[in-house]
Amino acid sequence: MDLSLRDRAYQLIKRSIVQNQIEPGDVISVSDLMSRFKLGRTPVREALLKLHDEGVVHIIPRKGIVVPGISSHRIRDLMELRMALETFAVEKICSMRDRPEIGRLHEKLGQILLVQREALDRHDEDLFTSKDEEMHIAVIEASGNIEFINTIDRIRQEVLRAGFTGFAVSVDQEEAFREHEAIVKAIRDGDTTKARDSVRIHLTRNKRLVLAC
Repeated sequence: MDLSLRDRAYQLIKRSIVQNQIEPGDVISVSDLMSRFKLGRTPVREALLKLHDEGVVHIIPRKGIVVPGISSHRIRDLMELRMALETFAVEKICSMRDRPEIGRLHEKLGQILLVQREALDRHDEDLFTSKDEEMHIAVIEASGNIEFINTIDRIRQEVLRAGFTGFAVSVDQEEAFREHEAIVKAIRDGDTTKARDSVRIHLTRNKRLVLAC
């Protein structure tokens, strides 16, 4: 089988689920998906097996493929996993502070903060949120751990599927910006403890806000 066909099937099915075009509780079949996306049986089945492994769908014998809902308990677990990954990532980055790629990270984070400050001044919440997501992804990518990157992407997709329009939810974006400044400063200073604690403070507040929605 052409690997690109499986990947295409995976992306199309997952996007439909994340965007709630296929809604929680829906029962779908391989034939339905083949018809919808104009793809063959094998790439669709392979894509569904991958989505099943990720917990995005449940394959139930003699019934079909079910898209599960996302409970508040599941969201809490995902946010706690995110916190564990991001705190470890900043610890690793602080230990790598003399490497050239970390210098590039400092520059990128500084630019993100500048744009976020402008977004706050212009009351542009969408821009602020997009840069919030960009900052967290940049930190994870700088850790160099491909599994971290893949897992964080999966968490982001599930949080979006639950109905939240941004990876980070913030009622008080001024407060979020101050937390970002603390994280960036700690990373720049190579202060492992401060970086870890700043990320924990920021993500704990995010978790509380997400679960309150």
